[in-house]
Amino acid sequence: MESAGQDKSGRVNRFPGAPRREPVTLQMNFNQSAELYRWVGGFCANTPETRDVGLTRADATRGQVIEQWSLGKSAIVETVFPGGDLQSEEEGFLLVRVAPTSIERVPADAASRPAATAFGKARIWQLNRFQFAIDGFESDDVIRVEPFSVKRRVVEAKTGPGAFVTQTPSGTLELPNLVVTITDDALTRWVEWHEQMVVHGQLDVERNGVLSMVSADGTTETARIRFEHLGILSIRDTDSRSGETRKGWQVELYFENMIFEVSAP
Repeated sequence: MESAGQDKSGRVNRFPGAPRREPVTLQMNFNQSAELYRWVGGFCANTPETRDVGLTRADATRGQVIEQWSLGKSAIVETVFPGGDLQSEEEGFLLVRVAPTSIERVPADAASRPAATAFGKARIWQLNRFQFAIDGFESDDVIRVEPFSVKRRVVEAKTGPGAFVTQTPSGTLELPNLVVTITDDALTRWVEWHEQMVVHGQLDVERNGVLSMVSADGTTETARIRFEHLGILSIRDTDSRSGETRKGWQVELYFENMIFEVSAP
């Protein structure tokens, strides 16, 4: 971080400012501990906690720790979900951004072995292996769910030795709107819902929904996100993307609560 000022002669003086601790982004699949996903789930359900966070770099071949870092008591400030797309062949990842209170290297024990799950077969978030079901609608109505991010507002303050600038969560959870693409066959029933809520103002027709991610072989549910009090905001035609034949209708939804759950490995 850099600061600047002017002396009496008008000359600009530049000098280092207070050091900053930026949020650390963790990219993960579904091989981590159940406790980690409960922490993320609590954040998404607006019951946040601070946790002691450590990072480990290891040799997967020998199963040995190479280096370890401690982030101290940390809080989640943002979680990014990759969504889903039936036409995609790509792999998605859950991104979790945490605000650390310290960043320190911890001596690694060369003989120690991380938990076996760290090196087991990865349980991935395959973007085309999803289902988005909403009460009263067909489960195959939705063919795409755009990535979405859940955030908590942060404030900056100087804390700790050396007066580091640290980000601390403050305020309520900021929930996004969901943007999904539906098929032409589904349009009529979704338009009826839109007319009820938007045109006629019937707020008692909110629904609940579940975004489920399944394993690559399609046999087991890997993770699910439950959305409560879903409402519809808009429907618009989707232009074909360059080089694609994708057609459909893009729908914007709001929701008031969400519950994120990951199944046991």
